[in-house]
Amino acid sequence: MEPRLVRIFVSTPSDIQDERKALRSLVAEINDVVMFLAPERNVTLRLVDYKGDAHPDMGDEPQAVIDRQIPPDYDIHFGMMWKRCGTATKGGADSGTVHEFNQALARREKTGKPTIMFYFSGEPSSPPTSPDEVDQLTKVMKFRQRIEAIGLTGAYPTRAEFSEHARLGLLQAVRNILREELPKREVEPAPPTHARMSQRLRELCEAYDAVRNDLQPGPNRTRRMTDIIEEMKAEAPAARSLLTTFMEHSSAGYRLAAIGILQMFPAVDQLTWLADRLNPDLEKPFIGYQAAIALLQAVRGLPNSDCQNLRTEVTRARTLAQRNADDLHRISALDYALKELAKKCG
Repeated sequence: MEPRLVRIFVSTPSDIQDERKALRSLVAEINDVVMFLAPERNVTLRLVDYKGDAHPDMGDEPQAVIDRQIPPDYDIHFGMMWKRCGTATKGGADSGTVHEFNQALARREKTGKPTIMFYFSGEPSSPPTSPDEVDQLTKVMKFRQRIEAIGLTGAYPTRAEFSEHARLGLLQAVRNILREELPKREVEPAPPTHARMSQRLRELCEAYDAVRNDLQPGPNRTRRMTDIIEEMKAEAPAARSLLTTFMEHSSAGYRLAAIGILQMFPAVDQLTWLADRLNPDLEKPFIGYQAAIALLQAVRGLPNSDCQNLRTEVTRARTLAQRNADDLHRISALDYALKELAKKCG
């Protein structure tokens, strides 16, 4: 095959240096694996950022120099934030990172590209002590709330765990990009027919049920449940053959695990089940929201031959979500899914 360079634009504030180094190592690792397992694909991942792909220039603010020197035709926009949002730009964005995200989102809404991945660190930190630290953290939270509503975020509990959480998401993004470019649909290998649930996944399912039942509704409970689904997604590859068992389970925690698997590995046969999760008579809002994100990932990951099924079930899910009109996050995620579906399928 002709060589295929997958360009990954990295966008972060200044406090994410450890993750930037880890991402570089992760990309090198993935390149080695792809070269070993599928050399015929002739695929290489390459990071693009202001440090290696832009040079100092006079006569403009730093962000404008980056915009001018780095072409916008990259395949993946990979953003990260922790405690800082960054320095505001002359154009009015809260930071260069937010500005670069806005550019990527505008291009995606116009052309269907790039794939956008944005991760937030859950690393514990001391409370902010200065007005600047408070302002920075407020801007991070505001930005996170904005993009969570359209299903463009991921999270990692600690900085040491970044690579494990980013690896699967990055592989998924590259898989989707390459699948769109293949001349015909490839059949994805079936998951193993025999698998045992990991002890960690069992603990996460039970932890979700405990958090939902024991904690008062509010931001702390939502954040804890979000951390749980992110950890479930890291367990998804080994648990795929247990999907049906999880879907049929009476425990909400196990059904959430099924949704986590479908976020990572979309399946056209499960679109109806996912749409049903938006029924407020069947599921609580958090599970409904995660099911909406799984439908959004299905729009992004399934081939065009599944467009009719996608249109039917995402539209039905949107109708079900409207029965709880106060839950704007679920509705926003599905509206964005329909928007991406129109771009993908016409």
